[in-house]
Amino acid sequence: MSSMLLIPIDTEDLLRAQTVKSARVEFKKSLLNEALRQVTAAICAFANDFYHLNGDYIALGVEE
Repeated sequence: MSSMLLIPIDTEDLLRAQTVKSARVEFKKSLLNEALRQVTAAICAFANDFYHLNGDYIALGVEE
């Protein structure tokens, strides 16, 4: 059993403010063309979790 630290995230605040885009939060308007490549790259980068922060967030359908 692992001891995973869960950080509560209010997704409504995250989407409303859109000011917390960082190394752990990524906003993408769609999954078409170049955005699909960017989302794929973001998912791969987030999966690495170098800093052991227990995951990251990608908000699809939200323009930066």
